Amino acid sequence: MRKSNYDKKPYTSVEGCIFTGWDSIRDELSRCISKAAGKKFRIVVECYHGVDHNELRENLKPLCPGSFFDTADVFKPVAEIERMTAPIVTDDRLFGHRTTLPYADFFESGKFEAAQAAIGSCAGAVLVYGHGAALLCPDADLIVYADMPRWEIQMRFRAGRITGLGMDNKDDMPSLHYKRGYFLDWNVCDSLKKKIFTKIGYWLDTTITGEPKMIHG
Repeated sequence: MRKSNYDKKPYTSVEGCIFTGWDSIRDELSRCISKAAGKKFRIVVECYHGVDHNELRENLKPLCPGSFFDTADVFKPVAEIERMTAPIVTDDRLFGHRTTLPYADFFESGKFEAAQAAIGSCAGAVLVYGHGAALLCPDADLIVYADMPRWEIQMRFRAGRITGLGMDNKDDMPSLHYKRGYFLDWNVCDSLKKKIFTKIGYWLDTTITGEPKMIHG
C-alpha cells in the first residue's frame, strides 16, 4: 500500500522570536514599556471577533493597572446595536446583507471622545484594549493584534462562549452566530485589520485557552 504523503501539520518557516505563555508575553511587553524610560507609551491590543476577553483582560491588565482602557466601555447599548444591525442581519434564517458599517458606528460618540481625552491626559504607560482599540488610540506606540481563526470562532459559537460585537447573545443558535459573523462582525474586524496591518508590532494567538503565543509582526 502506498504511504500517504499528506502533511497534517503544514507550516511556513519565518525569522523572528516567539513568546509562549502569559509570563513570557508580559515580560516582552514590559520590556517595550521600559524602553520608554517613564515617558508616555501607549499600547493598543486590538481584538478580532471571538477572543476570550476574560482571559486577555486578566493577563494583560497587570501591565498598566492604573491606565487600562477597555473599548467595551464606549460601545453603544446592546438594544441600540441590535436596532442598528437588524437590516444587515435580517430575520431570514440564511440570508443577510454584507455590511459596510465601520467600527465607529458601534461607539457612543460622547463616551468615545471622553475616553480619548482621558487616554491623552495619562502619563507613563497606557494600555488600550478591545474591539476597535486602534481607533480609540490611533497614535499608539505599539499595536498588539489578538487574532482568532474562523474555525475556532465557530467552535466557540457552538460552546456558547462568545457573543457578537457589542451583543449579549451567547445563547443564540450557532447558525445565527455564523450568519452574524459572516455578514457583519468579521467584515467590521477585517476592514480595520487591513488598515492597521503594516503597523502591527506583535500578533497574539490565544486559540488554545491558557497557552498563548506571540510573534513579532
